[in-house]
Amino acid sequence: MNGGELAGNGLDEDGNGLADDLHGWDFFASDADPTDESGHGTHVAGIIGARGSNGLGIAGVSWRPRLVPLRTMGPSGGSLSHAIAALDYCATMGIRLSNHSWTTAAFSQALLDAFEALTAGGHLAVVAAGNQGRDLDAEPVWPAAFDLPGLLTVAATDARDELASFSNHGLDTVDLAAPGVAIVSTLPGGYGALSGTSMATPMVTGTAALLMGWDPSLSAAAVADQLLATSRPAPGVLGRTRSGGVACAGACLPDLGGTDLTPPDAPLGLRAETQGAAVVLQWSASAAPDLNGYRVDRWDGAAFAPLALGLHQEESALDPSAPYGSLQRYRVRAVDFSGNASNPSAEVEHLVGGSPGTQVLAWEGFEAPALPPHWSVSGSTPAAPLPGLGSAGSQALHLERDQGLALGLDASGFGDLVLEAWLHTDGLAHGARARLEISPDGGATWSACWVKAHPAPERVALRLPAALTDAAFLLRLGVEDAGQGTFARFDEVRVRGTALGAAAPDMTAPRPPTGLAATGHAGTVRLAWVQGPELDLAGVQVFRRLLPDGALDLRATLSAGVQLWTDSSVVPGIAHEYHLRAFDLGENLSPASAVAVATPSAPPDTTPPAPPTGLSAVAGDGAVTLDWTPGTEPDLAGYRILRSPSQGAGYSFLPGLHAGPPFTDTGLQNGVQAWYRLLAEDTSGNVSGFSDEVSAIPTDGLPEVVFFEGFESGSLHGWNALDGNAGAAGAAALVGAFGAKLRKDTWIRRVVSTAGFRDLTLEVSARALNMGAGEELRIEVHDGTGWLLLASVTSGSWAQLAFPLGPAADDNPALQVRLETTADASNEVGHADEVRLIGTRL
Repeated sequence: MNGGELAGNGLDEDGNGLADDLHGWDFFASDADPTDESGHGTHVAGIIGARGSNGLGIAGVSWRPRLVPLRTMGPSGGSLSHAIAALDYCATMGIRLSNHSWTTAAFSQALLDAFEALTAGGHLAVVAAGNQGRDLDAEPVWPAAFDLPGLLTVAATDARDELASFSNHGLDTVDLAAPGVAIVSTLPGGYGALSGTSMATPMVTGTAALLMGWDPSLSAAAVADQLLATSRPAPGVLGRTRSGGVACAGACLPDLGGTDLTPPDAPLGLRAETQGAAVVLQWSASAAPDLNGYRVDRWDGAAFAPLALGLHQEESALDPSAPYGSLQRYRVRAVDFSGNASNPSAEVEHLVGGSPGTQVLAWEGFEAPALPPHWSVSGSTPAAPLPGLGSAGSQALHLERDQGLALGLDASGFGDLVLEAWLHTDGLAHGARARLEISPDGGATWSACWVKAHPAPERVALRLPAALTDAAFLLRLGVEDAGQGTFARFDEVRVRGTALGAAAPDMTAPRPPTGLAATGHAGTVRLAWVQGPELDLAGVQVFRRLLPDGALDLRATLSAGVQLWTDSSVVPGIAHEYHLRAFDLGENLSPASAVAVATPSAPPDTTPPAPPTGLSAVAGDGAVTLDWTPGTEPDLAGYRILRSPSQGAGYSFLPGLHAGPPFTDTGLQNGVQAWYRLLAEDTSGNVSGFSDEVSAIPTDGLPEVVFFEGFESGSLHGWNALDGNAGAAGAAALVGAFGAKLRKDTWIRRVVSTAGFRDLTLEVSARALNMGAGEELRIEVHDGTGWLLLASVTSGSWAQLAFPLGPAADDNPALQVRLETTADASNEVGHADEVRLIGTRL
C-alpha cells in the first residue's frame, strides 16, 4: 500500500500526479484500480510473490514482497505511451525492481529513453525474451533487445532444461533462462498452468527480490551480476544466451540452502486481548532480514501445539476456537527462510472473553487513514489520525484546541462498563486539559469521567457510572483550550461490559466498510473499499440494485481481507448502485456502508484516431508555437507532443496530454533547431500514427547577419569570377587589409543560403575609379528569373549602400549576389568591401 495516499478522497497527497494510487495505477484505464482482467498479470504476480507456508495453493519465489501492480494494457493489448508512463511512475516512486512480461515488435526511441532513465537511477528491469522462437540478435523485439546495463532479458526452458520451442533466444541479447513451461500459479478465482517467457521472467524477478531483501545494500548491477554468475549451466541454452545457464535461486542465495544455522531472535511484547468471543494475539516485529514468518502455539493441556498450519506473515493472530470463558496459554516463535526457529517468546495467559460474560462493546485504534465515519467531529479545526503517534508507533487520533470526537454506544444488556484508552498529552499547553466525557441524553448534557492537565503518556481504565447500565449513551474525546499549538493524542479506545445474564455470545456488530468506490468499465464494474479494523472480521456482503427502481440483490459474499471485487454480470449503459455490509465470526452484521454508483460501458473502443495533419511550427523568442488541424473524432482526448534535436530520431514526449492547437513550447535556446511531431489519443487510450515532422529555430526576432564577406583572405575564395580581371587587393579595402578589385569588363558572384530567414537586406561598401560616361560598378541580385539591378556606382568615393530585397527574396532559399564592372580599360576599376546580408530568423 502507498502510505503517502489517503483512500477515496480524490486528492494527490504524495504529489506524484495521481490521486488515490494506494495500490498502484491502471494506466490503461486511467484510474486507481489496476485489477487484472485477463489473468496474465495475476499469474505473473503469483510466480513472483504468492504467499508461502500457508497451506493454500502455490508459493511464489519470494514470499513477502511488496508488489506494485501497474496495468498498461487490456485483453487486446495497449499503448507504448502507457508503458512509458508506468516506467516513469517506477522512477518517481523509487521502485528498485520491475517485471516486464510483454514485448512489442515496434522499436520506440521514447521507450528506450524511458528504460534508460529508469535503470540509470539504480533500478533493475527484468524483461521477457518473447515467444516467437526467433534469434533476437538478428530479429529483435523490444524491450528484450535493449542493450542496457540495468536490464536482464529472460528466455524460457522446459522440465528437461531444454530451451522451450516457443522461446526467443540470442547469444548477445538474451541474458539467461528460467523455467517457463506449464507453470502453475494464481489466476482470478483459482489456479492454473500457463507457459511462456512471461512465466520465466517472474522466476528471475522473484529471485532478484529475494536477493535485494537478503542484502538491501546491493546495487541493481550487483544483483544482475550475481544472477548471471550463479546461473546453472544447461546444454539446452548454451550458446543461445549470454550466461548459457538457468537462473538458480539456491546458488544465488547460498545461505538459503541450509548453511544458515543461526535462528532469529525471539519475538517480544506478546500480548492477548479479547475481541468478542475470540482472542487476539499481537507482538512486535522481528528485525531478522531473512524472516519467513511466525509460528503461534497454544497449550493443549499436555504440550504446546501450533494454533494453525503454516506460518503467520503478520505480527498478529486470531484464535476463534478457544472455549469462551476458558484460560488459555500462548507463545510465538520467529522462523527464517532456512527453517531455523527462534526461542519461544514469553508466554501469555488469557481468559477467553475477558471475565466470563465480558465483551468489547466498542474499540477504535484509529488505524484508517481518515476519521472513522461513525464518530462525529466538533471543534474549530478538523481532527485527523496521524502516523507514528500511537501506542505502538502506529496511527493515533490527533486532537487540537477545542476539538471533540463523539461516538454513540448501546450498552443494552450490559453493566459494569469500563472505558479504556491510551493517551499522550505532551502537546498540552499550560492551562489546557484533555477530557473523556459521557452524555446519557444524546449530547444535551456532558459530564467528565476523566480530565488530564499534565503532559505525560498514560493508559486509562475508568469504571463508568452505574446509571449507564443497560442504556445508550455518547462517549466524547476532547481537548479543552483556547490557545494555539495545544494537542493531545488518543489511541486504542475501548468500552467493555459484562452481560447482565449468563456469559453471552459476541453481539457486537462490526463497523461497515468505508471508502466504497465503484468504477464502470467495458462489461464490468469494479469495486474497491477499506474494511474495518475488527480482528474477528469474517467477510463482507456485496449488494446491488439497478437504478432507478431495480430490486436489491445480494451479489457476492467475500472473505475478510478482500477489498477489491469485479461485478462481471452487468447491464451496459444502466447505472448500478452498490453498498456493503461486513460480518464477523459471531455472524453479527454491520450497518450498510455508503452507496457507490457506476455505469458500465459498451465493449472497448480499439479504433485509434487519425494522425494529426497540417502541423506547422513558428519560431519565437526562446519558444516554438505549433499549430495543426484539429481532429474530428468525438472521443478525441488530446494530443501527445514529441520533440527532437534532429530530424527522424531521438524524439521524447513533452509532459501531459494537450487539448488542441495551438501549443507553445517554451524555455528553448535561441538559434538551436527543434523538430516536432504529434500523436492523437482518444478517451479509450488508443493512439494514432505520427503526424508529419516540422521544425523551427527559436529566435529573439532581431536582425541577424546571414552572410558576411570582408575579403580579408586576400582572395575571392568562395566567389565565382568571370576572368582574371577580378581579384582582391590591399589598395581596394575600405576596412581592413583587403577588398575586392574588378578591372575592365568582369564580375564576381556568390550563392548565399537564406533558408529560415526573412526581411532580407543587402549591404555593400563600393566605389568606382577612372570610369567614363556609361561605365559603372553594378550591384545585382538574381530574383529567380533574371538579374535585378540594385545600384550603379560611378563615384570615386566609398559609398555604404543598403538594399531591402523585398518579399521575392524571402521565398528564395538560395540568393545570388553579383558585383559587375562595365568599364573597357584596365585602369577603370570597381572596388567592393564588407558585403553583408542581414535578415530576421523565421
